[in-house]
Amino acid sequence: MEAIHPAAPWLVVTLGCWAAVYAVRRWMPRVWVWLESVGPADGGAAKVFQGLPAVIMGALVSVALTGGDFSAAAKGAAAGAIAPLMHEWMKAYRGAAGPGPAGG
Repeated sequence: MEAIHPAAPWLVVTLGCWAAVYAVRRWMPRVWVWLESVGPADGGAAKVFQGLPAVIMGALVSVALTGGDFSAAAKGAAAGAIAPLMHEWMKAYRGAAGPGPAGG
């Protein structure tokens, strides 16, 4: 993938983390509700806690894809951290654009 662009692998990690978290929230909402119940109740700490699965997943996937190179874990964690930011941006955009066809 680096032949396409040096950032391409990290984009794939970010999109994969976002898709995995989205899938859990969409099709296994009880798991997500449980995660929210064991973390901080509200505020910025709650958002950070909710982003941890994507950060951890990004770090682990990066280590696995680089053959155990743990120096890639930091880059993977950063790529995973972008996934919750994408969610917040999409939520803000949707709020600015109004409700979707299903009303929410």
